[in-house]
Amino acid sequence: MRYWNFSAGMLLVALITGCVQMAQASGSEPTAPQARFKLRFCEDTGVRICNKDMCKGENLNKDEDCRVPYASEPYEWLTRDSRVLNSGVTDNNGYADISRVPGVTDYAFETISIRWDIKAEGKCWAETPFLFASCAKIVSRTIRDDDDQGFDDPASLAERKKEKDAEQQKEQQRQQVEQERMQGRLAQYRKAALANDDELAWLGPLPPEWSEDELNDRMNAVYTQIRNGITPPLKGFDLEQAVLSFECKPPSAFGPTPDASAVTTYLKSLRDDVSEEEQTRAWKGLLEAGRQGNWQARLFIYWKLESIIWQAHPEDNPVLFWRYLQLLEWMAAHHAAILEKEAADAVPCLDGRCIYKGNYTTPFYVLAAVDGDYSSMAKAAENLDTDGNVLNTPKTDPKYQESLAQLKKWQAAVKRMGECPQQMMPDLPVNQDDM
Repeated sequence: MRYWNFSAGMLLVALITGCVQMAQASGSEPTAPQARFKLRFCEDTGVRICNKDMCKGENLNKDEDCRVPYASEPYEWLTRDSRVLNSGVTDNNGYADISRVPGVTDYAFETISIRWDIKAEGKCWAETPFLFASCAKIVSRTIRDDDDQGFDDPASLAERKKEKDAEQQKEQQRQQVEQERMQGRLAQYRKAALANDDELAWLGPLPPEWSEDELNDRMNAVYTQIRNGITPPLKGFDLEQAVLSFECKPPSAFGPTPDASAVTTYLKSLRDDVSEEEQTRAWKGLLEAGRQGNWQARLFIYWKLESIIWQAHPEDNPVLFWRYLQLLEWMAAHHAAILEKEAADAVPCLDGRCIYKGNYTTPFYVLAAVDGDYSSMAKAAENLDTDGNVLNTPKTDPKYQESLAQLKKWQAAVKRMGECPQQMMPDLPVNQDDM
């Protein structure tokens, strides 16, 4: 979602309701308006174009950011050369029709007191509903002169040109600064790749040149690998049997754990009362355990990197993004259990099984728990049903005692699963976000 902060006392929201009509091209390029969409005119501060999620079905009339729509407001939608394409009054929900003229990119939306100049290139008018909202840009806002000379009097035109020139110069300066920063980051990356001596160098060499396309391609490939690795175990997966046969095992049962004490020290360092110096030492110890191949150390390193890059862009720290990818590739190759849970968060439906994020009773999360993800054990057990009221067999039924015994066996297995993390990893934070 993009925001433009102006000081007007109204909000103009571009809501795309879909293509109502599309003129057919024949012979020379048509000049008649085509591809009708809708803008929404609301009372608020600033000017905003919404994203696709606010442009669907019933939400058209329930946009929370449009608390006071301007209904029955006279308007005109016109080209920059003042050719009126649409005019009328906004409907009860603040909507106004707008149309496209092929080859024209500069438009304006005018009301009695205010005008927005909007740039919408041809690609913005594609039939994809959300494209206009993410593509069109509001260039400027002009309030009608007090002496009612209008928007196109010489003084207003000169002022708009001055504002436009200043904005263009500012944008050029911004792009130049960003280009220089990018060149600096690329130079730093080449130097780091050549040296390959950062704290995660043990993950392998870095590509000599930075390429975001290559990063994305490999990221997509590893997610495909994770998805393909999860599908076979889920076919015929028996959740009940998996829970009943659950055995609490130590970390060493799921992979190599050299320098296991470093993992314990790191988890303890996450407490609030630990000094920054202790946290730094614990982190370095975790890195060394990861270098030695400790699977849990690599898991916690992965979580740490994920928390850093979550709100970043690859170009901000290209080395870190590559290290994250390399670690993810290692985990996928070794079928790390945590990826089963994370895949469930990322893929709502897989192999015909649909889940909702946070529902740890699904096969995905139980499978992760069985395969050694201690955080999934605790959360799955927390959500598995152990209520005795679910026993549907009447006490008078001859099979009541058998059903009761099965229920108790189930409750014991769930309890065993829930207590396992505390037994094997007492310092593991309950909430993964704390790591």
